Amino acid sequence: MYGYLKYRLKIILFVFFAFLVFSFTAFLYYVPLENIGYVIFINFYFLFVITIFDIYKYFKVKKLFERIIVEDNSHFLLKTNAMYENEYNEIIEKLYLKTNESISNHDKKIGEILDYYTLWAHQIKTPIQALKLLVSDNESEKQLFKIEQYVDIMMQYLRVDNISNDLIYKKYNLDYLLKQSIKKYTKHFINSDIKLDYIKTDYEIVTDEKWFCFVIEQLISNALKYTDKGVIKIYFSDPYLYIEDSGIGIKEEDVPRIFEKGYTGYNGRINKKSSGIGLFLCKKILDKLNYPIYVESKIKVGSKFYIKLH
Repeated sequence: MYGYLKYRLKIILFVFFAFLVFSFTAFLYYVPLENIGYVIFINFYFLFVITIFDIYKYFKVKKLFERIIVEDNSHFLLKTNAMYENEYNEIIEKLYLKTNESISNHDKKIGEILDYYTLWAHQIKTPIQALKLLVSDNESEKQLFKIEQYVDIMMQYLRVDNISNDLIYKKYNLDYLLKQSIKKYTKHFINSDIKLDYIKTDYEIVTDEKWFCFVIEQLISNALKYTDKGVIKIYFSDPYLYIEDSGIGIKEEDVPRIFEKGYTGYNGRINKKSSGIGLFLCKKILDKLNYPIYVESKIKVGSKFYIKLH
């Protein structure tokens, strides 16, 4: 009702002022109060009827616009006899159609880009696998592994906005998923001064295998990246899955922002190892999987990432 009063404020003030002028003028000409009251009563009666219809129309149009916003459809626009209202409706419809066309063209271009990079990612993996067979030193293998990682990150980054269409939920043994991710980094643990302390979970979850494993791989990769020596622990304490390292840690002021897109923080700028994309993707994927993620960290002590699994 407040919206309607605000919408018709000028007319309400005008009518009120008109009644005051009429009453004052009638009083000056000694018109009997009975006659003044009768005229005011008749006018107020018709004004009341008109106002009821006007309020009904106002809320009908308001509800219509709310429906347009919710259902994203301009075909609900109300056609009236008012020239300006119909002109506004035509403008809204044209803008709606133009916007839809722009969105459609944009989605088409994004689809084409995604198709191209998907093809490119599959093609680039063939020479990477061939190079793995040719190289013999650990450093070359390490660099090839990084290239493969960057390709995977790029692909997940392109797909993450449409992740809902790609989710396939099944019941999995958590150890099965963790071992898949750990296996990818076996050589890194062997060739470094970093030990893996993995405690079997004996726990089952309902999740999407591909996306969940991607998150675990990113967290392990992140732990390895910022740990020169020490231990990386992976364990479960109901309802949390923990991935803990003894690395360089994260500055206190950086902790609240580490899941932001492109945010590298102090350590990322000093070591020039961070793109600010990996943890952003982890958070976005886990949000879609309905698993909250948290982090605790201290400089020169290490970081602890933990995911609530139910």
